[in-house]
Amino acid sequence: MKLDELAFFNQQLAGMLKAGLPLEGSLRQLSNGMAKGKFRDQLKELEDKLAAGEPLEKAIADSELPDFYKRMLIAGRKAEALPQVLLLLADYYQQASVLATRIKGVLLYPGMIIIGSWLLSMLIWYLYFSLRDSVMSAFRGMFGGSAPPQFIAGMVLPSVIVTLVAVGYLVVTLTPSLRRLAMWKLPGLKEASIARLSHLFGMMLQSGCPLKETLPVLRELEHGGPAQRMIYMWEKTIAEGNNRFESLAASKSPMPPLFFWLVGNDRENWTAGLLRAAGVYHHRARNQLELILMSVTPVCVILLGMLILYQSFALYSSLLSGFLNFV
Repeated sequence: MKLDELAFFNQQLAGMLKAGLPLEGSLRQLSNGMAKGKFRDQLKELEDKLAAGEPLEKAIADSELPDFYKRMLIAGRKAEALPQVLLLLADYYQQASVLATRIKGVLLYPGMIIIGSWLLSMLIWYLYFSLRDSVMSAFRGMFGGSAPPQFIAGMVLPSVIVTLVAVGYLVVTLTPSLRRLAMWKLPGLKEASIARLSHLFGMMLQSGCPLKETLPVLRELEHGGPAQRMIYMWEKTIAEGNNRFESLAASKSPMPPLFFWLVGNDRENWTAGLLRAAGVYHHRARNQLELILMSVTPVCVILLGMLILYQSFALYSSLLSGFLNFV
């Protein structure tokens, strides 16, 4: 399911539970109204197990639902606050949907520009060879056995630059490890990652998950990313008895000092600090991503457009020079 659809699903489920309907009956009604898919099949399987009398902890253990989602449901059932936990999940997925839409825009629009520029560059080469072959006599002795420097600078160099940029973009976006690294390094994307991790951390604590059970879940969710090592160091620090949030800042961390200040400002309540940090970085991520879309994308269009125009001019000059030499 899409994130906004998952948020709506959790809101509906929370409303049904508040109205007094049992969990299995609520799942049955909601799943019957859903389109066929993997998520619907998982809900029906969970509904069947609950209807057969299995406790939620056992029924959900073998489910393919996200581990974070399962932990939150179990914590909500134990605390007898499942509707409240579902509303927290709905809020989380709603905010995640907003950021995901902006992140896709930041990644998609430059990608379309880069790939489009590469295709235009290849089209210019195709036109060059087509015209050269069709009017071969006009190019007799054009290069004198080797391409002139202006041809290399005008035709070859822009193509090489555009190709390298396109390959680099595809490698980063299609390689999970590099994509996770970019999410923690690039402006806007890093703030979105901090907001997401802070929100998850705070929600799990707010729902009643113990700290020692929460950190391993977060570490698994950040598998392969820069935050995985940071969370592992947090676990070691807490295991040594340092339960003050300020002590976590001593470990090498991709988190900025502002994050630790926002959370550690309330020494007795990590949950409030984490949710406060999530809100701050969520707004910062939205603002920075919108700024990138409004400024960086047009700059990419201009720079890559200049390369294509330069290459087109080189094609025109080369053809004109060959024709004049022939004449």
